[in-house]
Amino acid sequence: MEAITHGSYADHPSYQRIEFVGDAVLGLTVSHYLYERYPDIGSDDLTALRRANVTNEKLSRVAIHLGLYRFPRHNSPGLDQAVSDFMDLVTREEEEDNGNSSEPFSQVNDFTDLVTREEEEDDGRISFCDSIVEARTILADMVGSISLAFYWDSDLKLVGKVN
Repeated sequence: MEAITHGSYADHPSYQRIEFVGDAVLGLTVSHYLYERYPDIGSDDLTALRRANVTNEKLSRVAIHLGLYRFPRHNSPGLDQAVSDFMDLVTREEEEDNGNSSEPFSQVNDFTDLVTREEEEDDGRISFCDSIVEARTILADMVGSISLAFYWDSDLKLVGKVN
């Protein structure tokens, strides 16, 4: 339960510490996958691919595609609405891209332009943008912490099982 518990959930351990290690596990797992998948590309390109795929933006999209957005334990006012707003934003972006970004690790997507457009349409959208960033961070943190939980549960052999 710790892997899905936000810091606002009083008197319960949160995912913040395990997310720290989970991010390292994700980085190692993605590095291993890319190393095996692309044997002919150099370390600079492998680093760029890893960096592009282990970001809050990408990991939050993974959380949405896996349905993890339904599970955070929290006592944070507005968090559910922030996650809903983020999901709507991602859905609209994917529709604009004709569904090309539906695979969480298929390509690097940057939705900054869409957030900026929302901000320009309505001066009151600054809080909307802040909530989007909060939701994206929380969802990405959950992916990191859940990754560590899987890693621990697999007797520290998760990296070898990616393919």
